[in-house]
Amino acid sequence: MGKVKEYLDELIDCVICNNPISTDPYGWSGGANAEPIAEGRCCYDCDASVVIPYRIAQVFSTDK
Repeated sequence: MGKVKEYLDELIDCVICNNPISTDPYGWSGGANAEPIAEGRCCYDCDASVVIPYRIAQVFSTDK
C-alpha cells in the first residue's frame, strides 16, 4: 500500500471547512474529492452540502 497507507495514517483537514476529516463506516479516512470547488480532499459534510450540489448544478447549467 505504500504511499496510500502513509497518507491515510495522517489526520488530514478538509480543504473547504478546515475541520479534520473523519473515518467513514468502512474505514476510509481519506475524505472525498473536493474538485471543482477546491483542490484536495474534503469532509463528507462538505461533499454533501457543497461539492455534490455544485456538480449537479454544472450538469444542468445552460452555459455549456
